[in-house]
Amino acid sequence: MLALRNPHLGRSGYRSSVTDTRRVEDEQFEDWVLEAIDALPQAFHERLGSVAIVVAEWPTEEQLRSVGAHGLYGLYSGVPRNVPGADWAPTPSRITIFRGTIEQHARTTEAMRAQVIDTVHHEIAHHFGISDARLRELARERDGTQAGG
Repeated sequence: MLALRNPHLGRSGYRSSVTDTRRVEDEQFEDWVLEAIDALPQAFHERLGSVAIVVAEWPTEEQLRSVGAHGLYGLYSGVPRNVPGADWAPTPSRITIFRGTIEQHARTTEAMRAQVIDTVHHEIAHHFGISDARLRELARERDGTQAGG
């Protein structure tokens, strides 16, 4: 789950008056989701299984409450692949990418594209059982920063 923690957002995570929201065509947004999937190493492609990746406009209040967040770029729900019996889960895993949140927070179209790709990869990591804490640790290692700061 990629949650937003922004003190400038209202209770539901959205600005009350948005004057500079950037909209892209549906096809362009979906192409960025596909670009993110295509960029995965083949070993991950093979293990995606029946995970559904969908685009929704905004997270619901229930989705926000379920993770204790004020806003979300994306949300993974399901049984991660590292859990025994994941292949026999009664419902398929689902990744939801929240278009409205991403469009609202991206300052440029390129930033929007980058956020979509990052969010898809982040949620796919959850599908493989990688926690937010581990993802932060990996990001620090990638960026060359220390664990404490």
